Amino acid sequence: MIFLRYTLSCAAVIFLFVTGTALADPRSQFEEGLVQYRSDNWEQAVSIWENLLEQGYESGPLQYNLGNAYFRLNELSKCLLAYERAAKLMPRDKDVQANLELVRLSVVDRIEAPVRLSLWNWIDTLRDSLTLRELSGLMQITGLLLAALIAARWFVSLKLRSIIRPLLFSLFIAYIVCLSWYGWRHTLDKNQYAIIMTEKADVYSGPDESSTQLFSLHEGTRILTREELTDWMRIRLADGREGWLRLKEIENI
Repeated sequence: MIFLRYTLSCAAVIFLFVTGTALADPRSQFEEGLVQYRSDNWEQAVSIWENLLEQGYESGPLQYNLGNAYFRLNELSKCLLAYERAAKLMPRDKDVQANLELVRLSVVDRIEAPVRLSLWNWIDTLRDSLTLRELSGLMQITGLLLAALIAARWFVSLKLRSIIRPLLFSLFIAYIVCLSWYGWRHTLDKNQYAIIMTEKADVYSGPDESSTQLFSLHEGTRILTREELTDWMRIRLADGREGWLRLKEIENI
């Protein structure tokens, strides 16, 4: 019996040590990448951070610093890809947005979207200011507060009910706004964007090189993917143009 307890205790210690090391390892690897980056060993930093991504560890700071390293290595498409992914994870980070806009100036293709009122651009900025996870948390908190107030109305005096009533109405409106906001963002996030990873990508009228070549795109251009067929992807640009290009020439954000 004593031996069994000792064995179980040892197993528990080993388990905690191994899992603790596994949990701490991504952070230590990330920090090691930062050390290499600050020492101007950008290729080594990229290798460490890409290895973290392959392990399934992803975060906004990781993608942001990976973008910085690729920028130092003058790898435009990989830099933009990392910055775009960082922007999805950290939509309010000013450094990410500033670097993303700066690097976009190096992209050859200048694809102009249809002119819109400034009001719609402001609405889009507001809509994208929170991630889906943040919106989900906000919606859950609002819903719980609403449910708590509804339950509280049955246990308080009439005088307190008159105070709770406007709060209840305000929370109900807030919950509906959060729910609508989340649904809006969830629908839009189903749209998959990608980056052109090759120096030049020819776009065809169909998923075949024998079809008509419509136009060409260049490294770093951001596109909306629509339909995948074997080794081809149908894409759409911000100006409305559509076509097919080889799947190997792009990478999803």
